[in-house]
Amino acid sequence: MYFDTQKVSYTERMDTDKGHVYDFTGPCHSCKKPITVTVVGVELFKFNTVARSPMIQDALVSNTKEEREFLISGTCSSCFDKLFREGGLRAVHTQK
Repeated sequence: MYFDTQKVSYTERMDTDKGHVYDFTGPCHSCKKPITVTVVGVELFKFNTVARSPMIQDALVSNTKEEREFLISGTCSSCFDKLFREGGLRAVHTQK
């Protein structure tokens, strides 16, 4: 998981519906926009402690694929779309 400890911080809190949760906040690598993703504590524990780490989508089932992508790569969904869905990396690098 992406955790640039220089730029990403987290807080812990109790949620009435989800129980113990962590709110991770950090900037997108591309646009620098601050992003906050809430992760359920038991899911984070599952992801971090299973002997053969599960795939992130199998552990963090409460999160969207866009939230999981930010946790993996530090890239927000808008920038991810620009990089990979609107012509790919070649289009990004050749724009003037």
